[in-house]
Amino acid sequence: MSLSRRDFIKRGALMSVVGIGAPAFLVKGAYSLQQRDASHAASAASAISTPASAATAQSAGQAAVSNATNNKRILVVIQLTGGNDGLDTVIPYSQASYYTYRNVLAVPKSSVLDLDGKVGLSPYLPKMKQLYDGGNLALIQGVGYPNPNRSHFRSMEIWQTAVPDTIGDTGWLGRYLDASAADDQAARDKALRAINIGQQLPKTFFTSTTLVPSIASIDAYSFAGNTRYPADTQAQIDVINKVYQEASKRGSYEDYIRQAAIDALGSSDTLKRIISSYQPKSQYDAKNQVAQGLKMVAQMIGGGLDTQMYYLTTGGFDTHANELNTHNALMKSLDDGIWSFMQDMIAQGRANDVMIMTFSEFGRRVQENASGGTDHGTALPMFLVGGNIKGGVYGDHPSLDDLDQGDLKYHIDFRSVYGSVLHNWFGADPTPVVGSGWPNVNFLKS
Repeated sequence: MSLSRRDFIKRGALMSVVGIGAPAFLVKGAYSLQQRDASHAASAASAISTPASAATAQSAGQAAVSNATNNKRILVVIQLTGGNDGLDTVIPYSQASYYTYRNVLAVPKSSVLDLDGKVGLSPYLPKMKQLYDGGNLALIQGVGYPNPNRSHFRSMEIWQTAVPDTIGDTGWLGRYLDASAADDQAARDKALRAINIGQQLPKTFFTSTTLVPSIASIDAYSFAGNTRYPADTQAQIDVINKVYQEASKRGSYEDYIRQAAIDALGSSDTLKRIISSYQPKSQYDAKNQVAQGLKMVAQMIGGGLDTQMYYLTTGGFDTHANELNTHNALMKSLDDGIWSFMQDMIAQGRANDVMIMTFSEFGRRVQENASGGTDHGTALPMFLVGGNIKGGVYGDHPSLDDLDQGDLKYHIDFRSVYGSVLHNWFGADPTPVVGSGWPNVNFLKS
């Protein structure tokens, strides 16, 4: 049975009374229900979708739940939308071909922030260089996947679902959320196990059983009462809570929407308390999108929210023309935002509990184009940042003298990185999420 628009509107009518949740939150709810019915899932565990290529993947019920020692660990994913130019982010200045292929965009050797005598960071990433020097930044080079797709939509979908060979119904972190909750009642009871900072939920968090809200603004994520009677707002909330909690269960759709409303009401109240109790312990540039998103994350962490995963998106990386100034500005925004956040985490005493991971849907072509930009490419670097990160350069930079039709050849499959995050950081079995056999990248100090 599929959920029609009319059925969803009818069955979700009470949700509109509450006034909570962005459209993506409800759309995702409808999507999950459709997928659940389509697969005739008998239980939450068996409803989890695993990659078609992961032939040895275990069922969700067999997934290893995070170790107790890792319960405080937090993953913050930063998506660089548009295809980040990895060659002008991590610069292979020791390869002469870099300067042959790039006359306009090449960073002079004298300006490169050297890391290991072979590669260096953009001069617009000086604070990331400080994090590297302090042993808190891991650079993973040449990340990609077989038969790369250069479509923004499809390649981003591949990265978000970790399913290169077919269309994935669930996201890789969504599968982890479902799998880790299958045998853990405490995890199932958390209303805010993961949060997307923004308007639209990324497919990364698409799940079969777990509700993940998108929050563009903490102030906006609240109960919208009757403005004619503002003094009665709490009474209105109490009544709506009672309606949802006591309503008879007439089916999975009604139960799903009712639970979403109860969770949203409770989490909204929690976030309001956080606003009143926490002040940022670092300076965040008000005009910097990355910084403001990370400020929200820091506010939630500092306020005591036990959310395990945060996700935020920043765009502008599709630099087909006039790339030089645009990309430099993007690097500076990323640099300042991550630095402010890490200083905040240090002040909170949480630096060892937090790990930032950056990625983009693809890198750019090696050869700059006639418009002073670069076109869609393949492999690219990823950053891992945190107090417990074992800093360094991981893997070799792809050779610019051994290209695949003008593109870099990847050395590390992104599923190795994802699996290593799940195994090393959360203490979980990555097999139900990304399949088995991916080499582990040992990027942690302990």
